[in-house]
Amino acid sequence: MFFVFNNQIIDFMKSLKTLILIVVLFSSSSAFCKDKAFQIGLKGGLNIYSLLNPSAGFSSNFATGFHAGIITSINFDSSNFSIRPEVLFNRVGADLEQFTYSNYTNLNLAHTSSTHLKYAMTFDYIQVPVLLSYQFSGGVSIAIGPYAGYLLKARSDSSVFISFKDSSNIPSNIAKSSSGSGSLDVINSMNKLDFGAMIGLNYESAKGFGMQFRYSYGITNVFQSTTFINPSSKISTFQPAYGNNSNISISIYHFF
Repeated sequence: MFFVFNNQIIDFMKSLKTLILIVVLFSSSSAFCKDKAFQIGLKGGLNIYSLLNPSAGFSSNFATGFHAGIITSINFDSSNFSIRPEVLFNRVGADLEQFTYSNYTNLNLAHTSSTHLKYAMTFDYIQVPVLLSYQFSGGVSIAIGPYAGYLLKARSDSSVFISFKDSSNIPSNIAKSSSGSGSLDVINSMNKLDFGAMIGLNYESAKGFGMQFRYSYGITNVFQSTTFINPSSKISTFQPAYGNNSNISISIYHFF
């Protein structure tokens, strides 16, 4: 797990360097000039997400997604404050793992079984943040406020590996190890609405190009139930029951 996380950090730093280079290339001045009452623009960037407070027995890892959409700024005269509503497509999710162990005995030999479950889940939202921004000198600002999200799509790519060992910790010849995987549309077992809060730091140039770093936390449990029932087969599948969206986003944007 450490090596996976380390690789994610390396990929994150590479992406960060690219984003900084783009902003520097397009920015000819470090002074920000807020001379319009209303501004509109586009933004996009990288998400580094995880699921906080997962169900007991599950561990949560970091994974990456993306976001893109429309940003606006309502600027107040003679004030460093502004309101920044946005409408974004936002892909987050969960990368969860669960290990379970059990012992049992048959007529021939005592066995120990271990089960490794992995859930790679993606959640696609339309997200609407409404943030209060305060502008410092030099183009730097902070922003804080609530967001609301509506779930468009949710998928779970799950895999399982079951291994059996005898009392001497040697792979069993009686019960063979097995593995399997599957993909499901799990939107029917998810809460459609996600509410939360976010805080962020911005840098914006005089030409309207900028970079944002934000952290968001969802106060709504993303799961509606502990099982997903396939509408066609009527097969019930267990899935995690608890968790809150947690996301670090890095964006570049431009006001027209």
